[in-house]
Amino acid sequence: MIYIRGNGLMAETENGRDKAKKVKRRETARRSAATPVCFVSSRVGDRETAADLLRAYGYDLQDGEGEEEEGEVGGWSEAAERGGAGGWSEAVERGEADGWDEVAERGEADGWDEAAERGEAGGWDEAAERGEAGGWDEVGRSGRPCLRVVWDNNDTSVRVEWTESGRRFSWAEDYQALPIRETAENRCRRLLRLAIFRLFEAMSGDSDPRLSAAAVRPGPWGGLTGVRPMKILRRLLDQGLGEEAIRRVLPAAYGIRADRVGLLLDTGEYQRPYLPTAAGRERISLYFCYPFCPSRCDYCSFPGYETGRWRKWQGAYHAAALREIGALGQAARERGLVTETVYFGGGTPTAMPPEALAELLAAVTAAFAVAPGAEWTVESGRPETLTPAMLDVLAAGPVSRLCINPQTMRQSTLDAIGRRHQVEAVYQAFAAVKAYRRAAAVGADGDRAGGQAGDRAGQSGRWLINSDLILGLPGEDLAAVSDSLARLIALAPDNITIHGLALKRGSAYKERPPDLPGGDEGLAMTDFCRTALRVAGYAPYYLYRQKDSLGGENVGYCLPGRHSLYNIYMIEERQTILGLGAGAGSKFLAAGDWSLENFYNPKDMIQYIERLPDLIRRKIARLPGTQY
Repeated sequence: MIYIRGNGLMAETENGRDKAKKVKRRETARRSAATPVCFVSSRVGDRETAADLLRAYGYDLQDGEGEEEEGEVGGWSEAAERGGAGGWSEAVERGEADGWDEVAERGEADGWDEAAERGEAGGWDEAAERGEAGGWDEVGRSGRPCLRVVWDNNDTSVRVEWTESGRRFSWAEDYQALPIRETAENRCRRLLRLAIFRLFEAMSGDSDPRLSAAAVRPGPWGGLTGVRPMKILRRLLDQGLGEEAIRRVLPAAYGIRADRVGLLLDTGEYQRPYLPTAAGRERISLYFCYPFCPSRCDYCSFPGYETGRWRKWQGAYHAAALREIGALGQAARERGLVTETVYFGGGTPTAMPPEALAELLAAVTAAFAVAPGAEWTVESGRPETLTPAMLDVLAAGPVSRLCINPQTMRQSTLDAIGRRHQVEAVYQAFAAVKAYRRAAAVGADGDRAGGQAGDRAGQSGRWLINSDLILGLPGEDLAAVSDSLARLIALAPDNITIHGLALKRGSAYKERPPDLPGGDEGLAMTDFCRTALRVAGYAPYYLYRQKDSLGGENVGYCLPGRHSLYNIYMIEERQTILGLGAGAGSKFLAAGDWSLENFYNPKDMIQYIERLPDLIRRKIARLPGTQY
C-alpha cells in the first residue's frame, strides 16, 4: 500500500514500510484512446469534477456503481451494506472515527497513516486485507485503474485512492485557510482537482511498467482545467491581493507552477490598462467568420469549406452575410452601441474575391456605428492569398491589422499538414505588406507616395501584423521549433502567438492521431519560445488554455504597444462580442456584472443560411440595452 500526504511519498510493502523516496518522472505522450477508469465517490458531483481533470490525462471515467451487476466493483455501497469495506460509514456508525475529526482531535493520525495502521480510521486497508472491498481489489489486480474518493464529514478534507495492477496509491488534501472567496461547492471542486493532480504528480515516473499513471505527466497548471486562468488572477486582484500574496496563493490553492504564476502576473499587468470597465458597456466588438479556405489543414476544427469544392455556395453565403450585417448593425445603432474592434476570421477571408471583401468591409462600416480609430483585423493566414489586388482592397479600406500565419517555417511540415503553401510565400507576404507600410509612411508625411498603391496605403495607415506558430506538429522537435521561431522573429511581426497543437473534435488529427512529441518535449518547446520572445522584446499580453493540447497553453506576445485589443476582449470576456457568419460565436455581456451568455450560429453553412431570420431575431433580443 502506498500512502501519500501533502509532504511526501511513502511506500508500504509486505516487509514493512520503506523510507520516503522521490521518484523520477518519466516523460511520455498519450498515443492511444482514453483508458477506462472505475470511479466511486462518497459525494454527489465529484464525478464531473474528476472526469474533467482525468480526461486531460488520457482517462475516461466510469461509475463504480455501473460495475456492480457484473460483480467487479460493487463500488462502495455493497461493502457498506455488508458492514465491511465501506470503511468510512462503518467507522462513523461505530462512533469511532467520525471520519477524520475525532482521530485528528486525539492527535494520533495527522489523519490517516497511523489510523490505518491501527485498522481504525475508515478501515479501508483492513477491509481490503479481509477481501471485503466489493471486488475493488480484483479490478485493480486485473490492471484496470480505479479511483476512489472519500471526504470527511465537513467536506474540508479529501482522500483519493488509485488502484491499478495490484498496487494502491493514496493522497490526502486538507483545506487551508486562504484569501480566496469561494462557495462550499467551488471549494470541494478545487480540493478534489488539487488532490488528483498531486496524486498523479507523485505517481509519475514510477518504474512499474504495468502502472499507466506512471506515464502521465501532470502539467505546470496544476489542477486547473478551465480555458481562462486569467480569470482566477483577476478575482484575486479584485479582492485586493498583491503580487507577493498571489505568488503564494496560486500554487497552494491550485498547484500552479511558479513560472506560470509569473506568466499570469506579467500578462495581467500588460492587460490592465486596456480592460473595459463597467462604464464602457455600450461598446461592442464584431467577429465575422468567412468559412472558406484554399485547403483544410489536418489539425483544423473550425468551419472550413475548400473554395474549389464549394465555389457555387460562396455567392449565397455572401448574400446571407450581408443580410445579417445589415440587420444587426441597424439594431446595434438603435441601442446606441459603438463598435470598438472588428475582426474578420475564418477560414481565410482573403481567399474570397477582392471585390467581395471590399463589399463586406463597406457593409460593416455603413451598418454599425464604428468608433473613430477602431481596430480592424483581417486574417490572411494563407500568405499566398495576399495578392496585389487583395492588398489594394485592404489598403483602401479601414483595415489596420493583418494576420499572416505560417504555423511553421518548415516546408516538409507544411506539406504534411495540408496547408499547401510555400515557405517562400510567407517571406513574400511580409515583403508586400512592408512595402505598403513604407508607402503609407510617405503618404502620411505629405510626400508623393507614388501611384495608386501608395495613395491607398496612405489612407489605410500602418498595418500591424499578427503571426502564429503551432508547437508539436508531426515530425517537429525543439530544434525545428527554434528554427521557425528565429525566422519569424527576424521578420518582426508585431504579434506572435504560440499555440500548442490540440487534437480537436472535427479535425482529421482527432480521428487519426499522428505521432506527436512527448509531454516534456512540449513543455520544453513552450518554455523555449517564452524565453526567446522575451529576449527579442515581446511581452505576453493574452493567454488561454485548451484541452488535449501540447503544453496546455496558448500565449500571445507583442512588441510594446502593438497588442490586439480584440484578442484581449475576446479572451478576457469583458465586452459583448457579436458573432456574424457560419460558426461564429457571440458573447453577450449581462447588465450589472461580468457574466456572459454565449450564442453560436450553426457551423453548417447551409443551416446558417436557412435559419438566418431566426438567428438574427434571437441575437437582436440579446443585445445590450434590450429586455428579453
